[in-house]
Amino acid sequence: MTSVSDTRQNRISLDGAWELVGGPHQDVSPQVAAFEHQAEIRIAARVPGNVEDDLVTAGLLKPLEMGEAAYQTLDYEGHRWFFRKSFEAPLIDQSEQLRLVFEGIDTLAEVFLNGQSLGETRNMLIPHSFEIGNKVRRGEANELIVRIDPVVVAGREREPEPCEFVNGFTERAAIRKAAHMYGWDILPRMVSAGLWRPVYLQTVPAVHWRQVFAQTLSIDRAQRSAEVAVFWDFVVPQVSLKGWQLAISLDDSQGIRRDLKKDRLFACSGHLMLSLEDIAFWWPKGLGEPALYTLRLELLDPAGNIAAEHLQKIGLRTLELVKSEITTEAEPGEFVFVVNGEKVFIKGTNHVPLDALHGRDDRHLEALMAMTADLNCNMLRIWGGGVYETDTFYDRCDELGIMVWHDFMFGCALYPQTADFLEQTREEAEIIVKRLRHHACMALWSGNNENDVAHDWFPLHSKLNPNDDRISREILPEVLRRLDPLRSYLPSSPYVSQKVFERGKKTSEIPEDHLWGPRDDFKGPFYTNSPAHFVSEIGYHGAPCLESLQQMIEPDHLWPFEQDGKIDPQWRAKAIASFPDESLHDGRIRLMANQVAILFDAIPDQLESFIRASQISQAEAMKYFIERFRMGKWRRTGILWWNIRDGWPLISDAVVDYYNRPKLAYAFIKRVQQDVCVMVAEPENGRHPIMAVNDTLNDVSIEVVVSSLEQSVPLLRHTLTVPANGRAEVGDVPVSSGADLYQLTWQGAGSSGRNHYLAGPRPFDLEQYTQWVAQLGLETEIPAFTTV
Repeated sequence: MTSVSDTRQNRISLDGAWELVGGPHQDVSPQVAAFEHQAEIRIAARVPGNVEDDLVTAGLLKPLEMGEAAYQTLDYEGHRWFFRKSFEAPLIDQSEQLRLVFEGIDTLAEVFLNGQSLGETRNMLIPHSFEIGNKVRRGEANELIVRIDPVVVAGREREPEPCEFVNGFTERAAIRKAAHMYGWDILPRMVSAGLWRPVYLQTVPAVHWRQVFAQTLSIDRAQRSAEVAVFWDFVVPQVSLKGWQLAISLDDSQGIRRDLKKDRLFACSGHLMLSLEDIAFWWPKGLGEPALYTLRLELLDPAGNIAAEHLQKIGLRTLELVKSEITTEAEPGEFVFVVNGEKVFIKGTNHVPLDALHGRDDRHLEALMAMTADLNCNMLRIWGGGVYETDTFYDRCDELGIMVWHDFMFGCALYPQTADFLEQTREEAEIIVKRLRHHACMALWSGNNENDVAHDWFPLHSKLNPNDDRISREILPEVLRRLDPLRSYLPSSPYVSQKVFERGKKTSEIPEDHLWGPRDDFKGPFYTNSPAHFVSEIGYHGAPCLESLQQMIEPDHLWPFEQDGKIDPQWRAKAIASFPDESLHDGRIRLMANQVAILFDAIPDQLESFIRASQISQAEAMKYFIERFRMGKWRRTGILWWNIRDGWPLISDAVVDYYNRPKLAYAFIKRVQQDVCVMVAEPENGRHPIMAVNDTLNDVSIEVVVSSLEQSVPLLRHTLTVPANGRAEVGDVPVSSGADLYQLTWQGAGSSGRNHYLAGPRPFDLEQYTQWVAQLGLETEIPAFTTV
């Protein structure tokens, strides 16, 4: 729940089997004494989980992943649900507290213990805790009931205001729930309800830690030293602290301990400075090892016994985003992450929800982390339409050296500015920031996803200034100033600063941008003319493999995807339409087909060929986007492509589908995200410049060979040294008059790799390209992950 890991606090799990009772909200009383006889559904439930999975297990719904089956859940959006479980209370010392903790309740709920209300919840995204020590029955069963009311009904009962705007469904605006669950272009509409994260009893001793926060203030790389500020706060029942002491130590990854301080205590909270020497720094992937230490705080009573102990993993590093508010010819500006004094070129991806049903999230986490590390990503952007991830997620990012750009969970909307909603926002931010701020991986807080640019999605709101939004400009910065003052903050992504607004809100003047646009030719002017220093969303469609399509679309609907001008309903559902017969997203399937036609001049009439052509189109596009930004280092400073993995069976921009089967783009991205990479630039004066980029902190000497698959001859052979964290021009090769594939190889001490370039005029022949892929062995480089 928080960053504090007090070893004396015990947990008793209430996960597992529960009873689920429910029915239409108008037919089922919210009173716990009355619902029993009114409900039409009474089934077993699993916690953590979601009502949809329980309904499937009970046989009331068909499996939701196939075809249009997810639409079955629309009939349950107005249901009221009661979760029930009996438990025996543990025996605890009189001085201890007993808390009932829900790490995630979705969403509008009231909690009852033995018929007595403990309180209400209204935020899916944060944990909820109730003190129950004087409410439980000792030595007998206790009945726990959680009533969950329908959010769609509650959202519609509220009267919205004209200056609010939601891209999608207005009932989500004031409900603090994962926004994607109302329907998005990357996930289905499944509004859901449930106890989606663990439930447990927690015993809290009278003496316990409440907060610990360590921040690296400065480092000296030459001296291998760091200055670290530690803030601590604990609870004791007595007033006098006479004889109490605080002992602080640091354990390295080998378990070797350094005793740092042992001081007399005069207060229950305070600050102290640690001057550390002979240390290893935490580095992001590619620049060094992500060294971690265990910070240990021991609270010693007057007898010298450990009364409370806190353990926390920390990384010693400095990290900031150096950014300007505008980029123009006169004011080029910048947008670059700096770690331990070194600029870092960002090669990363967007992370969307692990699953449309969040009770399933944990089963996907390790596969996601394996993919991210294998692709050599040094940053994940946690997109603002989902949830705050589990502690394990951030722990793994710490361990792997993967930085986290973290949106707060607001997206594609102009949210309410009422006092009540702002207070909800403040509470949420305080809880989340305190939980995550100690992680070395945390690089940036971003106020929201696309709320600034959403002002231009409807004429009324285009007159409004995004800088008047109190959530991103007032509430969140104020929370961060108090609780996480050294972390960089970006009000929105993309961020329309006051200066950009005053100059007419030109997206071409925003240093960091989302490049979607017409989604036509990936080498078209929309992409090539962007002046952005950093792109945090960019993607291209690619169909899943045949095996995955067969798992999500029924045989009679598998091919063709369109007949008589109408998109097949199951392809539409995977496109991804929120309701049956909704045609809003039909264009996404046609868009993918058009992208194939741009590259190959035709849309294949067989499914297997269409899949292959689509995956090639996506792979070449993603490769081009990444290469263009890498070759522009340091005028360009990073790319977070969209996206690594689907959270549902669908047809999308993701490079790995829901079943954890990578598309061809995976292999292409893996090659062009190597720390040292050689790439072919677009032609200048009849020649292709060859560029080498080095994202390590050491000079690298390599021999580069560029050859033609069609001519079977080398076009270039050159040896050079690529400077540390820099780039160098290798040479150039001629423009091909016909279709060809240039193969690039490089070899050096500690660095070797391969890449390719699709040369010659379009269109290309699909069969010829397929042969080239086989020659290069690209498909053999696609790893196998555990399938869902």
